[in-house]
Amino acid sequence: MHKLRFPVYTVDMATLEPIPENQIRTVEARMRRTLGRRGLALKKSRRRDSYALDYGKYWILDARRDVILTDEGTLEDIVYWVDNNKVSALD
Repeated sequence: MHKLRFPVYTVDMATLEPIPENQIRTVEARMRRTLGRRGLALKKSRRRDSYALDYGKYWILDARRDVILTDEGTLEDIVYWVDNNKVSALD
Protein backbone atom coordinates (compact mmCIF):
# COMPACT_ATOMS: atom_id res chain seq x y z
CA MET A 1 0.00 0.00 0.00
CA HIS A 2 1.32 3.43 -0.97
CA LYS A 3 1.46 6.31 1.46
CA LEU A 4 0.17 9.63 0.24
CA ARG A 5 2.66 12.48 0.30
CA PHE A 6 -0.06 15.10 0.64
CA PRO A 7 -3.30 15.23 2.61
CA VAL A 8 -6.39 14.20 0.69
CA TYR A 9 -9.07 16.82 1.14
CA THR A 10 -12.55 15.43 1.59
CA VAL A 11 -15.75 17.23 2.46
CA ASP A 12 -18.39 16.15 4.94
CA MET A 13 -21.57 18.05 4.09
CA ALA A 14 -22.69 17.93 7.73
CA THR A 15 -19.63 19.90 8.79
CA LEU A 16 -18.96 21.76 5.55
CA GLU A 17 -15.93 23.99 5.84
CA PRO A 18 -14.59 26.01 2.93
CA ILE A 19 -11.42 24.81 1.26
CA PRO A 20 -8.51 27.01 2.34
CA GLU A 21 -7.29 29.49 -0.30
CA ASN A 22 -3.84 27.87 -0.50
CA GLN A 23 -5.39 24.46 -1.36
CA ILE A 24 -7.97 25.46 -4.00
CA ARG A 25 -5.69 24.87 -7.02
CA THR A 26 -4.51 21.54 -5.61
CA VAL A 27 -8.03 20.30 -4.89
CA GLU A 28 -9.26 21.51 -8.29
CA ALA A 29 -6.43 19.64 -10.04
CA ARG A 30 -7.19 16.48 -8.04
CA MET A 31 -10.86 16.69 -9.02
CA ARG A 32 -9.92 17.13 -12.69
CA ARG A 33 -7.65 14.06 -12.57
CA THR A 34 -10.20 11.95 -10.70
CA LEU A 35 -13.00 12.89 -13.08
CA GLY A 36 -10.71 12.40 -16.08
CA ARG A 37 -10.05 8.80 -15.01
CA ARG A 38 -13.84 8.31 -14.98
CA GLY A 39 -14.21 9.81 -18.46
CA LEU A 40 -15.77 13.00 -17.11
CA ALA A 41 -14.62 16.62 -17.04
CA LEU A 42 -14.72 19.52 -14.60
CA LYS A 43 -15.77 22.87 -16.02
CA LYS A 44 -15.32 26.14 -14.15
CA SER A 45 -17.34 29.26 -14.84
CA ARG A 46 -15.36 31.81 -16.82
CA ARG A 47 -17.19 34.77 -15.30
CA ARG A 48 -14.92 37.47 -13.92
CA ASP A 49 -17.71 39.56 -12.44
CA SER A 50 -17.95 38.61 -8.75
CA TYR A 51 -21.61 39.71 -8.73
CA ALA A 52 -22.61 37.24 -11.47
CA LEU A 53 -24.74 34.34 -10.27
CA ASP A 54 -22.39 31.68 -11.64
CA TYR A 55 -19.10 33.33 -10.59
CA GLY A 56 -16.70 30.73 -9.17
CA LYS A 57 -19.09 27.84 -9.86
CA TYR A 58 -18.24 24.39 -11.25
CA TRP A 59 -20.03 21.71 -13.29
CA ILE A 60 -19.26 18.07 -14.00
CA LEU A 61 -19.65 17.13 -17.66
CA ASP A 62 -19.86 13.92 -19.63
CA ALA A 63 -18.28 15.16 -22.86
CA ARG A 64 -19.06 11.98 -24.82
CA ARG A 65 -22.78 12.42 -24.34
CA ASP A 66 -22.63 16.23 -24.17
CA VAL A 67 -24.44 16.13 -20.81
CA ILE A 68 -24.05 18.18 -17.63
CA LEU A 69 -24.20 15.77 -14.68
CA THR A 70 -24.43 18.29 -11.82
CA ASP A 71 -26.04 21.59 -11.08
CA GLU A 72 -23.65 24.46 -10.62
CA GLY A 73 -21.85 24.21 -7.32
CA THR A 74 -18.85 25.26 -5.32
CA LEU A 75 -15.62 23.30 -5.26
CA GLU A 76 -16.72 21.81 -1.93
CA ASP A 77 -19.92 20.55 -3.61
CA ILE A 78 -17.85 18.96 -6.39
CA VAL A 79 -15.55 17.21 -3.90
CA TYR A 80 -18.60 15.85 -2.07
CA TRP A 81 -20.17 14.66 -5.35
CA VAL A 82 -16.97 12.95 -6.51
CA ASP A 83 -16.46 11.25 -3.13
CA ASN A 84 -20.05 9.97 -2.97
CA ASN A 85 -20.86 9.09 -6.60
CA LYS A 86 -19.09 6.42 -8.58
CA VAL A 87 -20.55 7.54 -11.91
CA SER A 88 -18.36 7.24 -14.99
CA ALA A 89 -18.79 7.99 -18.68
CA LEU A 90 -19.20 4.27 -19.33
CA ASP A 91 -22.29 3.93 -17.11
